[in-house]
Formats: sequence, C-alpha cells, structure tokens
Amino acid sequence: DLPQPHMAFAGHLALLATLTGHKIRDKIGTRTNAYFCGLAPSGSGKDRSRKLNKSILHLAGLDNYQGEENFASSSSIYSALEENPVSLYQIDEIANLLATTQDAKHSPHLFKIIDVFLRLYSSSDATIKADAYADRKKNKVLVHPHCVIYGTSVHDKFWQSLTAGNVSDGFMGRLITFEVPLVDNGYVDPQEPADIEIPDSIINRAKLWANLRTGGELSGIIGSNPIVIQHTPRAWERAWTHTREVAERRKKEPPEAAAIWSRTPEKTNKLSLLFAASRASEKDLEAGNLPEIEWDDVNRA
Repeated sequence: DLPQPHMAFAGHLALLATLTGHKIRDKIGTRTNAYFCGLAPSGSGKDRSRKLNKSILHLAGLDNYQGEENFASSSSIYSALEENPVSLYQIDEIANLLATTQDAKHSPHLFKIIDVFLRLYSSSDATIKADAYADRKKNKVLVHPHCVIYGTSVHDKFWQSLTAGNVSDGFMGRLITFEVPLVDNGYVDPQEPADIEIPDSIINRAKLWANLRTGGELSGIIGSNPIVIQHTPRAWERAWTHTREVAERRKKEPPEAAAIWSRTPEKTNKLSLLFAASRASEKDLEAGNLPEIEWDDVNRA
C-alpha cells in the first residue's frame, strides 16, 4: 500500500546494507556493501525514503553511520571513511554528481570519484591505502571500508549522465537500480498528512544490528571477522547455478554487456544476504542466532 514502493524498497535495502556492515558475510566472503539507485519523476517523493533512513539512524543513536550528501573531492571520501568505516551516502540527484565526474578539465577535484567508488566496492574485506601525498601524514589507510550509496534521480537525466566508460569500467554493473514505472507519468495521488512515529521495534532492531558482536573485536581489527551466514543446500545450488549461467552468457556478449553481467552473481549474493538478514527478529539479534540464506532469498535476488 506504499505510494512509491520501488523507492521505499531501495531505501530500506540501503539502510539494512549499512546496519549489517562489518556484521555478516556469506561463505564465499560476500558482504552487504552495495550501491543502490532509485529513479522517479521530479516531485514524486524521492526524498521520503532518504529522510526515513536519517530519522531511524538518528533515533537509534547511529548518526555516525550517515555519510556526507555532497562531496568536495574524491579525497574527502577517503577521509570520511577513515573516520567512520561503515557509512551510508544518500545522494539526491546523483545524476548531477555523475555528470560532474566526467569533466576532468572543469572539475579535477571530483573527476576521480567514480574510481574511488569502484575501488571501495571491492575492498570491504580488505585494508586499502588512499592516494599518496608528498606529506605522508596526509596519507589515508582504510580498514574494511563498508561504503553504501543510495542515490536518487529522475529517469532521463540519470541514464544520460552515464557514459560508455561507466559501463566498460564496471560502475554500471555495480549499481542496483530501481525504476518507478511511468504509469500516470510516475506520479501518485496526494497522501493525507499523518503524524506517524517510527515504531520502537524498528529503532531497537537498528540498535541491535549496530551492537551485534561478531568475534571480530578479538582480532583487534574492526570488521575482520563478521558472522558467516550459511546457505541451505537448495539455496546454494540455486546461487551457484546462477553464477555458472552468467559466466557462460557473458562469453557470448559484447564487452560492454559482459561488464554488466559479470557483476550479476555478486549483486545477487549481496541481495540474498540482505533478504536473509531482514528476517532476523529482535530475539535472533540478541542471541546472535541469524537466519540462513534460503532458496526464496536467492531466487528473489
């Protein structure tokens, strides 16, 4: 019954991807850092899910999970993640940012942002060094950076902001994009204002995820030892069959298409993890007893 279910779903996944950062992985090492994008017409309520995410994190005392909404430079992303390695970046009109990063001449400080995002996506289980400076004190070291992006934009502007390079370098393949169907031009009927508070159960669950102990604290490196969420046998067969099918298909595709297909199994694994995590009750989180990844999770992903 939600007026914009596609946007609500994308925002929910982004929040859960953040809360589960450093907390869970699957048996092949997949973590829940992901890049989501919600596309809807101007004035159709794109900001609603972003505001809800902010409110939930604030009420749960997790403001440190909220990353910047605008970037001054690519190096500012490294600096922010060095301070808060698990961060949710909610970017309004992400198409504007993407378009700016294509212009090395007029926006040299932003030109490398896409390269940074590409590197971070594959480094959630690693320690990485940022760009080197002559002054070594300025060099950043990121330990298991868990970067989650939730960007929103209008349809046409978003697709027009992407280039062939974004496809071939794998950036497009990393995005999980939700498009509001353009029925009635994508607009919904006005909703009568209602003063509805966020349920305590949601706030409490956010706190429990943030406080979930994984055993990683014993190693002295935050995020180094997340809880392994196992697949049921049937779920693993579904996931592995999908991986094999994608591997075969990309052999027959042009390079640009293959660049998108190559990331499909990885995104499927991330979504499967999130779907399983979404079923964890407060009692599960208190006991550290998390659900397995089931066939329905993988198939849905």
